[in-house]
Amino acid sequence: MKQWIVLILWMLSGIACGTAKRASRPGTTPPNRIEEPARNKFKNRAAIVTYAKKYLGTPYVYGGADPGKGFDCSGFVQYVFKHFNIIVPRTTKDYAAFGKRTSLKNAKVADLILFSLYDDYNTIGHIGIICAIEQDKVFFIHAASGKSSKKVMISELTGVHLKRMRFITNVME
Repeated sequence: MKQWIVLILWMLSGIACGTAKRASRPGTTPPNRIEEPARNKFKNRAAIVTYAKKYLGTPYVYGGADPGKGFDCSGFVQYVFKHFNIIVPRTTKDYAAFGKRTSLKNAKVADLILFSLYDDYNTIGHIGIICAIEQDKVFFIHAASGKSSKKVMISELTGVHLKRMRFITNVME
């Protein structure tokens, strides 16, 4: 009985936006890995950003994936990409082995930025969509859970966001 309780608690700890990346041994498939589509035919990155911006101001709701009720970060990303028939994971932890990683220098609009938790750099806990690149400045749209924000908003990749950035992934190609 004790083992079942521990198992249930362990499974519940991996739900929603701030979920931990599961470790896997080299050469093995990470648990619950979502297989990437063979090819995404939709290539209009600007349309993805335009669509995402329609939801600016939508409230942040933990576990949310519905514009009428609110979004969490990964629910927002999944909702936007699903509109264009692009399948992406529902939780941030599942991005650890998803898409094609790229550098900040080679990032493009509609690439995804993954961030660590505030208190644990090794755990993926937040995601946003790059919505603008202006000279050396990168902006991203995300469902922010901060105490003063709690909504879909655009932020610049500086300060604490830059410090928490883990990687950028391309799910378009």
